[in-house]
Amino acid sequence: MTKISEPQDILGLGIRNLLGYIEGRGELEPLIANWEKTVVIELVGLYAVSIHFHEKGIQIEPGIDANFDVMVSMSLETIIALADGRTSPVRAFLKGQLKVKKAWHVGTLLKFLKIILPALRIAGERGARHGKTHRS
Repeated sequence: MTKISEPQDILGLGIRNLLGYIEGRGELEPLIANWEKTVVIELVGLYAVSIHFHEKGIQIEPGIDANFDVMVSMSLETIIALADGRTSPVRAFLKGQLKVKKAWHVGTLLKFLKIILPALRIAGERGARHGKTHRS
């Protein structure tokens, strides 16, 4: 079982819960085994969190770690669109809705998307089942 820190901020808690969806299915540990990376998620206009993947688990903390490997910036609306399937990471990137710093670390970016996208989709499915969809 992967140890995921208990953040004290709302974005960090949301990410922790998202990762918990795939951790509960046993899918998280194989994805992060021997993966020592820091990924920053920035909610444009709000704030950012740094996610540290390391052998002891995952640590989530508010702010931008200056030594990040990849930073992904997007709006809350883009996160919701990714979750409910209205867009894909490629489409969001091409439309400028998802921005990446240090994009040359393609392997890190792709692995992070492999971790976070299934979790976002689970959240989107759960929201739709409870009538909480943001589709227009």
